[in-house]
Amino acid sequence: MSSTKKLWISNTFTLSMIIGNFSDDELRRGVDVKLKMKKLNIDEARNIVREHEIISCVGHESTARFLSEILGINIPVNRVFITLKHDEEMLLTVLKERLPEGKVLSKDEIEKMFNEGKIELYLISIEISK
Repeated sequence: MSSTKKLWISNTFTLSMIIGNFSDDELRRGVDVKLKMKKLNIDEARNIVREHEIISCVGHESTARFLSEILGINIPVNRVFITLKHDEEMLLTVLKERLPEGKVLSKDEIEKMFNEGKIELYLISIEISK
């Protein structure tokens, strides 16, 4: 590994993944956070995972299997709550359409949607002004 920078692998991104960086007082006063995102192709994503310490926070088995296959590394299911820190990055799987309530995609369905451009990969990071 050429870097020890942490890279979260995730199938979701929410505001709760950022607010843990701040105290309640800071949040009440208001905080400045810059979200940086870059759309990645498969080759870019593979190169990025090679350069980082990988930690999965992927919550679904089928997504973990699909990401493991396309990235060429083991991505375990790891349903954990995280706070994305300013010195970390996230490889995010983005579903570009809303699924019916309760729908869990199979690996084959995920692969099909990915090939159709309905699932994309993004590199996410944040900058915090304090």
